[in-house]
Amino acid sequence: MAVGTARAFRLPAAAAVTVVLAAFVARFHAFLSGGTLYRRDAGFFFVPWRSVLERLLRAGEWPVWNDGMSGGRAFAADPNAAVFWPLSPLVVLLGPTGLAFLNVGLLLAVFFLALRRMGLSNAGSASGTLVLLFSGVFQSLPVFMTTCAAAAPLPLAFAELPRFSSADSRERRRGLVVSALNILLFASFVRAR
Repeated sequence: MAVGTARAFRLPAAAAVTVVLAAFVARFHAFLSGGTLYRRDAGFFFVPWRSVLERLLRAGEWPVWNDGMSGGRAFAADPNAAVFWPLSPLVVLLGPTGLAFLNVGLLLAVFFLALRRMGLSNAGSASGTLVLLFSGVFQSLPVFMTTCAAAAPLPLAFAELPRFSSADSRERRRGLVVSALNILLFASFVRAR
């Protein structure tokens, strides 16, 4: 009977992702319905910098220089500008708040995938992702836009580490490649951020 009960509670992957997405929408509904990030570093630092990036991209200029502060200063060279993060150009379509929440969504999706790669069930992976979404640290994380983006590749990189000790050489190579690519993406973002 316990086996039949366990099977009855299996959650399909699409349903698990839908649960996480619904929780994400419920948690951030004020922002997703038009609100803006304004507290702490977001309002005084990250949103203005993403606005500069948006202005420069819309004008067709290379985002290398910010003439709006200190008589002009390097923009792309400042890691906090995140000019070279692959999602940053989407600020033109999404605005700074939309880009911040795209980064949050990416972090949640990669975390869910990492938990699945570690062998957790769909329900377990969704539960773990919900714990992350509603954790105390995560309540202020969207304010730190570049931190969310930079952290996104790490869960998947760490999820691959157990494969390094696999007896199957293909499994070891695949784990090494996935982990290395994610760590390189993280390192490139931190360097570019």
